[in-house]
Amino acid sequence: MPIDIKEHFKPNEMPSIWGSPAKPDLPNQIRLLYGIAFIVVLIAASLQNNLIIAYIDYLQGDFGFTPTQGAYVTAAYYMGNVWTTIMLFRFRQQFGLKIFFTCIFLVLLFSQILEFMFSNFWIVVFARFIGGVVGGGISVLTIFYTIQMLPMSKKYLLFPTSIGLSQIDSVLSHFIVAYFSVSDYPHLMNCFEIGFCLIAFCTFLLIELPPSYTAKAFFPEDFTVILFALGTALCCLIFSVGNIIWWHYEAIAYGLCLALVSFGLFFIAEFFKKRPFIHLKFLMNFQLIELSLAAAFVRMCLAEQSTGATMLFRNVLSFSDYQLMGYYGILTLGALFGGILCLLIYNYERSHGMILFAAALIPLGSFLSTNLSVDMLPSDIYLGQSLIAFASVFFMGPLIVNGIVLGFARGTNYVITFAVVFTFSQGVFGLFGSALIGYFIRFQTTQNAQNIINHNVSNPLFGTHFNDEVIKQAGVLAYEDLFFTIGVIGSVIFIILAVRYIYFKLTTNSLRRELDILKTRSINNNAKTAKILEQLTRAQNSLIPQQGGNK
Repeated sequence: MPIDIKEHFKPNEMPSIWGSPAKPDLPNQIRLLYGIAFIVVLIAASLQNNLIIAYIDYLQGDFGFTPTQGAYVTAAYYMGNVWTTIMLFRFRQQFGLKIFFTCIFLVLLFSQILEFMFSNFWIVVFARFIGGVVGGGISVLTIFYTIQMLPMSKKYLLFPTSIGLSQIDSVLSHFIVAYFSVSDYPHLMNCFEIGFCLIAFCTFLLIELPPSYTAKAFFPEDFTVILFALGTALCCLIFSVGNIIWWHYEAIAYGLCLALVSFGLFFIAEFFKKRPFIHLKFLMNFQLIELSLAAAFVRMCLAEQSTGATMLFRNVLSFSDYQLMGYYGILTLGALFGGILCLLIYNYERSHGMILFAAALIPLGSFLSTNLSVDMLPSDIYLGQSLIAFASVFFMGPLIVNGIVLGFARGTNYVITFAVVFTFSQGVFGLFGSALIGYFIRFQTTQNAQNIINHNVSNPLFGTHFNDEVIKQAGVLAYEDLFFTIGVIGSVIFIILAVRYIYFKLTTNSLRRELDILKTRSINNNAKTAKILEQLTRAQNSLIPQQGGNK
């Protein structure tokens, strides 16, 4: 029988939204335990899909998959992950935290064991898909442990700590795969995933979360989520395989048309629903659009590091992952430093300045990475790429908090709208960024190779080993063009953000209205708590004389 949490917690300790745990003021020893749980679950959540992306080339060789099949395996996780934010939130509201996270871990373990036991292509795709469906739940557990870990005075660091630090996973996974690459055992990565998932599951069972509200959350009209799922799944699939089967393939056009129709029908249905998943009016909020585009740009910059700089060394300059271990280590340290510095200096008033600072580092890092040659070493772009890794993590925490503040001031369902938009920007735009970068590299390589050949037709070495050198040189020039282009785009975005920052600095904080609303709510909850404590104190004092008289 569920407990009535109103009898156990003060008003300022109650869950902020249905489906999240209560947030009692815990002693330091208990918060330390939640801190340990946070670290374990953060690593497990961070490596969910980034590990398979970094390992996909080795997986293709171990299981005999073609590049197209490898792209399907990569897409399968996102096809199950991007659209499930809505349903997982409703599931928590309906059944409570204990049942929710137990189901999440059991299904995730099932998918990983299935992938471990079978090397059939379709079974692996199915395993990655159901892993994606429940994978977002592990990230939510990270947030909930962070709520309990932080003291009351530091709750504003919730999202920079939980979501911000999880951005390190993209570069950390490549560093881990460098160790797997020297092993002849194809299932070593699966063993690592299963082992860490078991550790996280045991951690959850040992260090329980406070209870939450539960109520009926699913209704017959919720079937419209199928339309949103279909549209996002098709986008993820198309952006994953487009560069391999190539964009003129007619099935891609039909798929995109079907995705657009699905999104259109979904939004029409949401407009007429009593309990919509997504609030369309909020979706058109200019600040939300600005934050979503900024999040998408940061995700595409991370795609530049995994699809761009990493592929330069692996595909063009023929470095192995083991040889790139130092490069991955530097990127990991840069990302970690960005996350830690964000936690040390963040507050609501500094959020726009921090976003502007990170936006300046991204084009700077790109321009510092443009002096490329066929004889270069990874150390030649350590500075530029580490600045991008630093900025990508430093940027994300304030960005997410601004979005949560926008939604939370309007109501619980508006927070879900932002969560859906943010997840969509990270998943779909991450794949879109990789596809765009892949297309750009292939196009520029062809153009540069043609230019080199035109200037060296009379070369006596032409036709022997010259062709290999042409392709190598053209590839290096293509990546140099890529870094320069990202630097230019980043500079334009920085100028736009700088103009807006100066405007709001001269007028008022763009989130001032929302912050005032949240501040008023907090004051009211604290006042209710103080009143209850005062009543309890009076009742206790009135009992003392009576006890003395009885003696």
